[in-house]
Amino acid sequence: MPSFAQVCAHSFPSVGLSPPEWEVSLRDDVRGGVDTLWIGEEDGGEEDGGVVAGCRLFRYQQWISGVRMPMTGLSTVAISATHRRRGLAGDLVATGLREARATGDAVSALYPFRTSFYHRLGYGMSGEVRQYRVRPRDLPDNPARRHVEIADTPEARADIPSIYDRWVPAQTGQVVRGRRAWELVWQQDTRHAAIYRADPDRATGYVVFRYLTDDRRGGRAIDVEEIVWLDPAARAALYGWLASLADQWDFILYRAHPEESFVEFLRELCYPAEGIPPWHSWFPTSNVLAGPMFRILDVERAWGERRVDPEWSLTLALELHDPQIPENEGEWTLRLDEGRVHVRRGASGPADLRLALPIDVLSRIFIGALAPSAAVMAGLADVVGTAPVLALDRALRLPLPWTFDRF
Repeated sequence: MPSFAQVCAHSFPSVGLSPPEWEVSLRDDVRGGVDTLWIGEEDGGEEDGGVVAGCRLFRYQQWISGVRMPMTGLSTVAISATHRRRGLAGDLVATGLREARATGDAVSALYPFRTSFYHRLGYGMSGEVRQYRVRPRDLPDNPARRHVEIADTPEARADIPSIYDRWVPAQTGQVVRGRRAWELVWQQDTRHAAIYRADPDRATGYVVFRYLTDDRRGGRAIDVEEIVWLDPAARAALYGWLASLADQWDFILYRAHPEESFVEFLRELCYPAEGIPPWHSWFPTSNVLAGPMFRILDVERAWGERRVDPEWSLTLALELHDPQIPENEGEWTLRLDEGRVHVRRGASGPADLRLALPIDVLSRIFIGALAPSAAVMAGLADVVGTAPVLALDRALRLPLPWTFDRF
């Protein structure tokens, strides 16, 4: 542990932790302790240099197509400062992924330090949001905001997990949260919450937010980190509450759900944005933030659990390239029927469509980040068959993926 803590301190200096502080963090994390560590030693062990690489493999469940899928969250990939540029990180991650697959995880997700590195390891981009910096008065007011209350104690926040649990099955890519995951949300005491109650016994929406009083661009801001509603009334009330803060706060930093249509509720869309070049008469409204990357670990298990549109019946033959996980490499047949996917090895029988593609592209198609037709048009997948690729688009379509959680 002291050796890997030293590696982490050199790999992540911006975190600001000393090696002893890293050791405490690695041993006592609400997401898991030493059981999450995957360590690489130089040949010869301690006598020949000790730990030179490591990462953390957190075990989660991720909502995809209304199903909780076992997922590995890859984090803290660290290489010794004296052992870089040797291919150790790629070997470490690939070995860790094979181990995660062997223990039953079907998929994996991460937040990349560099997308090109993880792309080579089979991960594809799987989430983006639009970040807005709006004035509170540009949000619609609503009299139901009087039913929004601040929840800054554990007792007052008790209803928030149940709201999340009711909301999250319809999302793509959000993570199942247990007690320890909620502890992580509130761990640093910098986040606050507000809850909407239609009546005293029924909470149907919440906001998790931070106060920013030293905004680099000037002004005081409310930083909205999560916003969840179970019905339109809760959404309107939460927007109205944010609008009511105009007397105290200059801006709201807001990351809109991918399919939220947030701009439809804004009074003004034209916001000056520093550093964005003008383009004729077009103006900026928001910034696009890319987030997690996603990967299939077990083709048979992942597709076997994936739900599809029951109106479509198709047989898809795959020729898959996955150099990190040999069990995924090769030919597969996916038969989409009555909302389920039936998976078998080989692709010798008749098929409506045949796709040849790498694992990162298939992973993006699986989670709904990339339509099959878009993959073909971009040259990311080769297709042969009589059925239109648009039929596969419709059969596999999901709400766009994203996630609140960081790991």
